[in-house]
Amino acid sequence: MTKYLIYTVGLFTLITFSACKTRRNLSYFSDYAGQTNFTITKTNKTAGLLVGDILYIAVGSSDPESSAVFNSVNSGSSQLTSNTQYQTSPGYLIDQEGNITYPKLGKIAASGKTKAQLKLEIEQGLQNYLKDPIVTIRNLNYKVTLLGEVARPGNYSTQNERLTILDALSQAGDLTDFGRRDNILIIREKGDQQEYHRINLNNRASFSDTYYYLQPNDIVYVEPIKSKKFKSSTLSQLGPFAISTISLVLSILIFSNK
Repeated sequence: MTKYLIYTVGLFTLITFSACKTRRNLSYFSDYAGQTNFTITKTNKTAGLLVGDILYIAVGSSDPESSAVFNSVNSGSSQLTSNTQYQTSPGYLIDQEGNITYPKLGKIAASGKTKAQLKLEIEQGLQNYLKDPIVTIRNLNYKVTLLGEVARPGNYSTQNERLTILDALSQAGDLTDFGRRDNILIIREKGDQQEYHRINLNNRASFSDTYYYLQPNDIVYVEPIKSKKFKSSTLSQLGPFAISTISLVLSILIFSNK
């Protein structure tokens, strides 16, 4: 009886372990293991402004009343046209030509510039109208989309112009245990084209990848491991079967030894 019981327990253990998810390396940058005192050169690149971006541009100066005319667009405004009132959207839109239309200064090329570059250009232009102007620029529609094997897929907004892929993944609750860290897909729009790029977060070289810093409207897709579907379905199917089989075997052994 004892011998049969040992065989049964062994069979149960084998089935259980074959059904469970294989242990995998879930850490990032696994090629760092055991290494200390190393240096990495990052891209250190600030994303440039893009066509379609909506900018909050606030102006301050020693004369608040004079500055007010440049800040009215930030909150939107109600306008009356043909007896119909409508609300304009806040902020300055970068149009298809890459420009914004700014009070007093007219059209200013914005696409491709960083916020710091555009800030300096506007401050210099406003010196003819204001004393010691100070300009603050934020992106009102900077968002990235995270899909696939992350804890909380969805759209995420940020005011940080240096959003890294790790920042974005942390906002989404990190990857699930089934997410591939070595082959993350980034989809980026450039004009009328889409660029597709893959980044390996198990490799230190990702810090120097030009896609390590995300841009507005990037889509980050985390692929599942190939065996996810098999493993999840196997566990759900083999679990009840294993229990039923062991119960049957034990019943037969007990009956045969009576």
